[in-house]
Amino acid sequence: MLYYLQILSIPVAFAAFVIAVYAYARIEKHNKATQELDWEAVAALTGDVGVVKRAIQKVNNRINGMERGEGVEAQAMQLLLQSQQQQPPSNNNGYTGG
Repeated sequence: MLYYLQILSIPVAFAAFVIAVYAYARIEKHNKATQELDWEAVAALTGDVGVVKRAIQKVNNRINGMERGEGVEAQAMQLLLQSQQQQPPSNNNGYTGG
């Protein structure tokens, strides 16, 4: 039984070595990609991401019809004025009776 476990451990050790080499290669690739990156570049990229995100949200809102048009506010004001004109004013001067 011990013999079979020793034979089985050889491919497991080889697989662990291959995974370690792969991880090291990925870390080196990441280090080379970010080696010349400074804080100004990070700030610029963050700002660019924010601009793109707002633009995408605006386009999505237009597609979904959720963005207010220019005439919506004027229509709302007209409806408010009409509803105020239709209600008769109360002449109780704050007196509720009793």
